[in-house]
Amino acid sequence: MAQMPELIFPAAGDVANTPRPFGRPGPQSSTPSKQPLGRCDTVEHASGTPPELARLQWPATFLPSPLGERLELSEDGVTATRQSSVGRGICFVGPLQAEKGSTYFEVEVLEMDGGSRSQTLALGLCTSLPSEAKAHGTEKASNLGQGSFLVGYDLPKLFVHGQECGKIPAKEWRPLKELAVGDRVGLLVEKASMELTVFVNGRRKTSMKCPPGSAGDSGARWAGDVWGVVDVYGTVKSVRLCQPESRRRAAALGQSPAPSLAPAPSPALAARPAAGAPMPLSGVQASPAQHNKRAPDSILGEAPQPAKRPRLSLHPCGCTVHLIRHTGCVVHVPGLDFAIGRNPKSANLTLDSSLVPNMISRKHARIVSSDEGVEVVDCESLNGTWVNDVQVNRHHLRQGDVLVIGKPAQVPADFRFTVSLPSP
Repeated sequence: MAQMPELIFPAAGDVANTPRPFGRPGPQSSTPSKQPLGRCDTVEHASGTPPELARLQWPATFLPSPLGERLELSEDGVTATRQSSVGRGICFVGPLQAEKGSTYFEVEVLEMDGGSRSQTLALGLCTSLPSEAKAHGTEKASNLGQGSFLVGYDLPKLFVHGQECGKIPAKEWRPLKELAVGDRVGLLVEKASMELTVFVNGRRKTSMKCPPGSAGDSGARWAGDVWGVVDVYGTVKSVRLCQPESRRRAAALGQSPAPSLAPAPSPALAARPAAGAPMPLSGVQASPAQHNKRAPDSILGEAPQPAKRPRLSLHPCGCTVHLIRHTGCVVHVPGLDFAIGRNPKSANLTLDSSLVPNMISRKHARIVSSDEGVEVVDCESLNGTWVNDVQVNRHHLRQGDVLVIGKPAQVPADFRFTVSLPSP
């Protein structure tokens, strides 16, 4: 039996040395809630940084070509959205960089298909990009053929060179039943063991090793570049390519993280922001339509000035505030301007319910964070924004406040939130 070729990645580029905290887990019930849920029921990320991911870096945009027939890219290539039907939603990222023989990339689920679907997304990699025509017409990424390695769908399986090579136990990962808006799904590829590992919200879900000699391997070496593959399929309609947590947190503060390969800066230089625009924030609920406030770019020829420490307190995950649902589920508010509404294209947190149709305006309210604190601002909504049973237009939030989007006497429980502010 022929041996599986050794996976060879390109040399490592810039890598982020800052660990990626995912926040602390909120209380969760072992059974689903029977309460009517809004369309963006999100959970807080697991705490800690998996050691496999701590030093890894990955690209920030999808490749504009090749691209599946039913996909559209937006927000400068960060977001991929399937326009209709189930398949032909393949997109690529890369070439991927490697650090000590490992590489990783991650996407955030932005929108789920409301129809009845029996399949869902898959992640993988390929050793060469297909032609535009092949990517345009391929129904599923598992059909890309030679040089493709994929894991996912339902029941999730491992596909090597277009052939099924293993099944993932349902108790480890069942993406069709488990995935929800706001989930972050990542794929770690390890060269030495030829292993593909799926992470969801920072937690390792399952690992599959490519069998030696599987799928009629010809013995050709995996040399040169490799690319990540995302199949936006079935229940998943829109995804955003994520960035390392260190970059997201730096963006929230208007700073740029320094690459880990550079010499350690002195304390005086460590506070200096890098020149250029900060990277966009990719928090759990951060929508492509919203951007954080930018710090002024450095002016050429101007003597560097130490950056002012923001007075705004942050949760360990980098959020300015958490909104706690009645179920204990945590909605992260990672940005400085966070929109709540019915329209997923203009809101970071989408709320809607068939019990109270049109109760929520398309852009209903905003949560604005600054050095002075955190405020909720009503966007001239039809049914109002309420804090502690009082309708407000603009209101400073305090620890333990009860925020209600829409009329308190009519909205479902999932439109009520308890405010959790970080410790000063």
